[in-house]
Amino acid sequence: MIYSIFSIIDILFFADFIHKGLNNNTIIANIFIVISILIYFSELLQSSAILNIKHTIYFWIAIGVLLYNIGFLPIIVIAEYINYSGVFRYTIYVLNFITDSCFILGFVLSKKEYNKLTLTSLGE
Repeated sequence: MIYSIFSIIDILFFADFIHKGLNNNTIIANIFIVISILIYFSELLQSSAILNIKHTIYFWIAIGVLLYNIGFLPIIVIAEYINYSGVFRYTIYVLNFITDSCFILGFVLSKKEYNKLTLTSLGE
């Protein structure tokens, strides 16, 4: 909700998104994603699901998305100050490889009995 309001205000009043990218929106979105994943990990550490962490697909997807966003965030922040066409391309290739590797590991290592998402596993 906060991101949506920020994006609408930024697009309507501040951003020249026709000639320039929406870097501020991308930075805010990446920060919110990282915070959300860290909250997921803190809840995971407090539950008994930590014992079977390598067998859940949710863990591997969260790791992949976290690594991608942590690696992508500095590139976007300093993008205006460097000629990032070559650096950006190779960094994105490496980050995509890491993310896809985490996803593949998740699909290979996960077990069906640990991937059930129920209301009791969400704390309700």
